[in-house]
Amino acid sequence: MEVESRLSSSQADQNQNTQSSLDRRKSGRVSKKPELFSQSYNVANSPGGGKRKRANGDINEAPGEEDEVSESESDDITDDEPDEEELRERKRAARRSSANKPSGPKSKTKSRPSHSAKKMKVGNGIGGRLAIRPATNGEVGRARKPKARPSLAAGEAGLYGRSCSGQSCAWLTVLAEGFGKSNNADTAAAEWLTQYQQHQTAAMRDLVNFILKCTGTDLGIEDSDITDVDHAPDSIADIQNQYQEQGISEYPLISKAKTFRAFQPLLEDFITALIQTFHHSSVLYNDENLFENIQVWIASMSTADFRPFRHTAALISLTILNTLCDIAREVTTSISTSRKQLESEKKKKKINPGRVDSIQAAVQDSEKKLETIDELLQDGINTVFVHRYRDVDSKIRCECMTALGRWIRTYREFFFEGQYLRYLGWMLSDAAAQTRSIVVAQLLSLYRNKDNIAGLRSFTERFRQRMVEMAAQDADVGVRASMVELLDLIRDAGLIEPADIDIVGRLVFDSESRVRKAAGRFFVANIQDVFDSITEEVADEINDL
Repeated sequence: MEVESRLSSSQADQNQNTQSSLDRRKSGRVSKKPELFSQSYNVANSPGGGKRKRANGDINEAPGEEDEVSESESDDITDDEPDEEELRERKRAARRSSANKPSGPKSKTKSRPSHSAKKMKVGNGIGGRLAIRPATNGEVGRARKPKARPSLAAGEAGLYGRSCSGQSCAWLTVLAEGFGKSNNADTAAAEWLTQYQQHQTAAMRDLVNFILKCTGTDLGIEDSDITDVDHAPDSIADIQNQYQEQGISEYPLISKAKTFRAFQPLLEDFITALIQTFHHSSVLYNDENLFENIQVWIASMSTADFRPFRHTAALISLTILNTLCDIAREVTTSISTSRKQLESEKKKKKINPGRVDSIQAAVQDSEKKLETIDELLQDGINTVFVHRYRDVDSKIRCECMTALGRWIRTYREFFFEGQYLRYLGWMLSDAAAQTRSIVVAQLLSLYRNKDNIAGLRSFTERFRQRMVEMAAQDADVGVRASMVELLDLIRDAGLIEPADIDIVGRLVFDSESRVRKAAGRFFVANIQDVFDSITEEVADEINDL
């Protein structure tokens, strides 16, 4: 009986313990959705975030445990907290499992996105979510394109897009597109000439409006202005007043905007192609009104008080003169070749009269063309260059001096004269260092050519004193160094005085290194010349003995 009572009491106690265990399990462990490992890992590692401990020690698992309790949770519940070594091992295992885990079907339990589950520790162990950044798909953000400046906009159609009648603006569109892959300046010039031959007034109006648009305005002239050429200065003055009222401070030639980065080369290419087209089609020689009308409008703009008009017109005029010089050199070469052919034909035993006549006719025709070109060059110099080489704007003066040096080198038969060389000498006293530097560069190119020394003798005697003064006292170091190099060429040509040599030779002690370097070459070359002359004198004396 006692045994039975003991068994019954032990079973009752066991049932009671089991019941209390189930009650405690049900009350202490609320059924909930399993947390992600990353969440439980962060909570476990945060200060004060250790695992929950049971109040009554170990609890044996019942065989009928509920399905909501996961195996990971039951394994993690222990009586004692894991030590640091075990935590590190768990971290490593978690990393390896997350790295090697294949992408499979999603579990029934819904989980948050991985980027939202990622947390960072903030002060006091409080987890804070990282900011969600939009994906860029590996693309680097591009900088925004700067908006076009309103002051340079020439109407809704753009700088070159002034509306015109018929086909007279097709060449403007080609120029506006920068002479794409299939178009170029020659094509645009040929199209304009074709339109001029069909509608002279409309084509000339479009050309003048194009030049006005190159100044940065959308204002233009009408057909009546083209027919009344005598009032061209008045028309330009009216447009100038309207332009000034718009308050535009910039124009394409000086603008630093990306849109006008290649504006000046494009403009020069078009003007060059236009004049070359006139030459090859003989319109330049047969139609006097064409070039005269263009020159009238350009000259009127070049004398305007408004800087955009003056600068743009001066650049176009200088480009025209550059092209005329190239054409003159081409015609001169053709005349020289034809004359040689004529001489060789006349020396033959059996002369071909027809060939001789054709060669003589070609020579005469080329000489007439050259005379026309000379007249156009002289007219351009008298109407634009002589006024703009001393313009208040240093950029215009620099462009004039650069063009003059080019003319002298290209068409020396016309420009290598004292009346044109003197402009270079006068501009040696220009107030702008950049202008003086350009003049010195042009003189260097002339003195390096030995064939020019004889023609530069009078120029050297007239402006030598100013050159020496610039080498010794100019405010710009670069100008001084370049002038010392120029004086070395003059010394080598024997056109410098001994007193000037002493002044330049002392510059080896100058405070500026660039000047000392240039003066050093001058000094060494001069010593070598003195040594050579003394050696020759001694050799002559020895020979006389």
